Amino acid sequence: MAALPTTLDDAIAQAKTATQIALEKGYTRLQVEFLFPELKPIPVAQQFVDLFADYGETLKVFFTDAGAAALVRRDWGTVPFKINSLDVAGSRQTTSVQEQIAEDDRIFLFVAPTAVEAGPVEQICEAVGDRPVVLLNPRLEDFATVGIGYAGRQLRMRFLSTFEPAYYLR
Repeated sequence: MAALPTTLDDAIAQAKTATQIALEKGYTRLQVEFLFPELKPIPVAQQFVDLFADYGETLKVFFTDAGAAALVRRDWGTVPFKINSLDVAGSRQTTSVQEQIAEDDRIFLFVAPTAVEAGPVEQICEAVGDRPVVLLNPRLEDFATVGIGYAGRQLRMRFLSTFEPAYYLR
């Protein structure tokens, strides 16, 4: 058992190690959670995404909306992976979920998806099949949005229960 981290950087390092071990053991749906008040997801994601450096262009990172994705593109500069937004992936405009997923995409990282994005996240996960998916700080079970009744139970049973916790710190 690892010691409790004393800094956020230590926690991120532990989470990266735990996620790598889980991927090596064949787990394909993983969840990583840092439950700290007022934690900003983009700086955490910037450190965490280094874990997937070997994947290069075959890593696809999804942010909750086009604004967050644009901010990351601006602030992170040139990156070897693909950056997408869930509002585009789940919209009924011009881009379908199937158009968001390429055959050469090997691994998917979702950064802080909320209950609002539960539908697009689930659709993408269905479309990618058994390729690895990592949820970083998901908030998919917001009871105010999903509900505690039938809809919430169905979401948990049908989708969220398919994920294994790789790291959790509260």
